[in-house]
Amino acid sequence: MKRIRSVLRGREGMTLVELVVSAGLLCLVIAVFSASLRPAAEISRRTQELNSAELIADDLLETVRSRVETATEYIKCYENGADITDRTGSSSGSAVEFGTSNAVELLTADGCAETAIMVGSRPAGTEAAVEKGYLLERYYDNSTGVFYSKNADGTPCARALAQTYAKGFYMGLRAGLYFELDESGRTVTATVTIFRDADMTDAVFSDSLLIDLRYDIPVKTGVTAQQRPAA
Repeated sequence: MKRIRSVLRGREGMTLVELVVSAGLLCLVIAVFSASLRPAAEISRRTQELNSAELIADDLLETVRSRVETATEYIKCYENGADITDRTGSSSGSAVEFGTSNAVELLTADGCAETAIMVGSRPAGTEAAVEKGYLLERYYDNSTGVFYSKNADGTPCARALAQTYAKGFYMGLRAGLYFELDESGRTVTATVTIFRDADMTDAVFSDSLLIDLRYDIPVKTGVTAQQRPAA
C-alpha cells in the first residue's frame, strides 16, 4: 500500500501545453463532426420540403379540377387575376374564369385587394385582402351576361370571395397557377408551381393536370367583367 501511494505521489499531471493541445484536438474533432452533419440535415430538410410541396400541389390541382369541370356557360383565362375589370380574355393565363348556371367563378393565386361583398346592388360586408401565392375563389352574379367586378368608386366587389385554404395549409410555401385552354373548349391544363419565397422566384415543385370539361362550351375572349356605373 505504501508503494502504491509512493508511485501515485511521484506521477506528474498534464502540463498546460498538453492541456491546450488536447482541447484543440477535441475542438477540431467536434468541428469536423458538425460539418459532416450539416449536409445531411440540409438534405433532410429539402426532402421534407419537396414532400410538402408535392402534397400541396396535389390538393390544389384536385380542388381546381373539381371547380373547373362544372363550367356550363363559357370559359376564359386572364394574364393576371388580381384585376380583371375591362380585361379581354385569352386561352392561357394565371387565372381562369368560367360560367355556371347561376354565377361566374374566378380561380387564381394572384391575390386581391379588400373586396366589397354585394348582393345585387346592396353591400353585404367586406372580405379581407388575399396575398399573392394562395388559391382564392371569387363569385359574381351572371344574370345579365356581364358582371361587375368593381363598384362605381373603383373598389373591388364580388358576390362572394373565399381563400380556399388557410395559410397553414401551405406550410410556409406559396403556389402559382397557370391555365391553358384547348381551343375546342373541351379540356383545360392546370399547372401548379410551389415556391419557397414570397416573391415566387425560387420554385420547389411543379405539376400539371389535364381537366376534361363535362360540357362543350365556348372559349370567350371578350370583356365580361365591368365597373359598376355611377348611380
